[in-house]
Amino acid sequence: MKQVVRYFVWGLLIACLSSGLAHARPPSLPKQGLSLKHLVPSGWKVLKFAYGDLNRDGRKDLVFVIQGTDPKKITDNKEGLGDDTLDLNPRILAIYFRDKRTGRYYKKRQMNNFIPLKDTPTMDEPLDGLSISGKGIFQLGFRYWYSAGSWEMSTYSYSFRYRKGRFGLVGYDNSYTHRASGETSETSINFLSRRMVVKKGNIAKDDWISVRRKKFRLRRLKTLKSFKKLFAWTFRGVSI
Repeated sequence: MKQVVRYFVWGLLIACLSSGLAHARPPSLPKQGLSLKHLVPSGWKVLKFAYGDLNRDGRKDLVFVIQGTDPKKITDNKEGLGDDTLDLNPRILAIYFRDKRTGRYYKKRQMNNFIPLKDTPTMDEPLDGLSISGKGIFQLGFRYWYSAGSWEMSTYSYSFRYRKGRFGLVGYDNSYTHRASGETSETSINFLSRRMVVKKGNIAKDDWISVRRKKFRLRRLKTLKSFKKLFAWTFRGVSI
């Protein structure tokens, strides 16, 4: 019972701190700059970055994720479980195109709510990867794993492609494992081919228990700009 109370109190503390973050709006990043270091404002640190040609003009563009370093938003963990501190500084996803003539980077998109925080002491770092493929697709990976308080382990991958001034979601992949029951699943959605594959199984079995392949209709791709936050959009029963 004491442990339940501790988690409840810790949850209230996080809620209060997160509410404060909502009122502290992240800064607007520079409209242009010569390099990554010129684009990151003072008091912020780089978590991930990748270079690649997003708009297919022959120049390597830039995608990066940064986080604030305000010590007021870093709190000590007095409950004992998990990390010693909890960093609730906001995170920003930024996309810059490189101009062929000037060589400077120009801001194309800034997202202040798309990158999740490591918001509980027992949670592993959720930002798992950032890359740009040779086909001009940039991919963000996330991982949800807790050392205590949850039996679930999940990974998520989002793939975006730039076309006609928009970053459209072209691919989504999720893998799930329940460490107690052994239940596993994989979901893969290709929004370009309009195909979806859902596999379900158990870590005790070599083969999948079920595999379902579906075709679907989609009038237009969901865009990066339309994302308010992760898992807020439900598509064919899947929270994306």
